[in-house]
Amino acid sequence: TFRPSDARNPDIEKRLWKELLRDRRDKHVTVALATIFGMTLENAQPIEGRFMLQFPDHSVSLDAQGDGARAALRSLIALAAIQETSFSLEEPECHQHPESLDRYASAICKLTSLRKVQLFISSHSLECVGAFLRAAKRHRLDASVFNLRLTEGLLDARRLDSKAARTLASSGVDVRTLESYV
Repeated sequence: TFRPSDARNPDIEKRLWKELLRDRRDKHVTVALATIFGMTLENAQPIEGRFMLQFPDHSVSLDAQGDGARAALRSLIALAAIQETSFSLEEPECHQHPESLDRYASAICKLTSLRKVQLFISSHSLECVGAFLRAAKRHRLDASVFNLRLTEGLLDARRLDSKAARTLASSGVDVRTLESYV
């Protein structure tokens, strides 16, 4: 599980980066980060205890980047380190600028497809749900939205396939509050 607080956890790259270098999964992470944020990023690597992003004319510490870049890089590293299992992202929109959220969702979906990982996302954000539904469609992945409702200790879950969720959302229905429409 990747939580919003993990965006500030440098142990992720310290523990996992060497593993990604073995079969060059680091390239997927570097390309994804460059795409998400429109960077001319050439490489990323630990140097003297600091994780550095290398650009054509200079290098900068990951710590000098915004929360969005740190969260994206660390979640991509964690995702690239696994295969044929599941990965959960809690509130992935927390550190992302609205303009980067679609590109971030696309990078995550592309990497889940490459690594054959089932992705679970928890979010209260319609923008996040929409971004991941669009990304799943773009990468030809099956997607569902689950609306959860807890009433007096009983959990009710309603599943919507991606087409139903997109149709409802485009007609003005807030999929977070389906019980209001029943």
